Amino acid sequence: MSKMFLTFFLLIVSFIGYSQSDNPAVIYRSNLVTDRMNDSLFLSPSQKDSIWSMTARLLRETELLFSQQMNSDSLKKSIQLVENKRDGLYKTVLTDEQFLKYKKHKVNIVYGDNQ
Repeated sequence: MSKMFLTFFLLIVSFIGYSQSDNPAVIYRSNLVTDRMNDSLFLSPSQKDSIWSMTARLLRETELLFSQQMNSDSLKKSIQLVENKRDGLYKTVLTDEQFLKYKKHKVNIVYGDNQ
């Protein structure tokens, strides 16, 4: 029941988040990550919406960090803190099997084959 509620909540947040993010780079990257995850994990429509919203949120947080004036070490640490949220967020909407597959192929799914 709580997973269903969380999924519903994340869908609502995704619609709000989408309307707040008109940055083409955030939209593009969110679509890219979500499409890769969908191709690999066969996401349901609600999972796909939730993953898109979560990814866009993480990208906006990272973008905000880049806009702040901070030294290189602080920026790296702050970006890592944002990035550390990814698995926890994704775990809330993925099945156990999907999450294990995601973890196994995370670098390629999230960052592409260039890493």
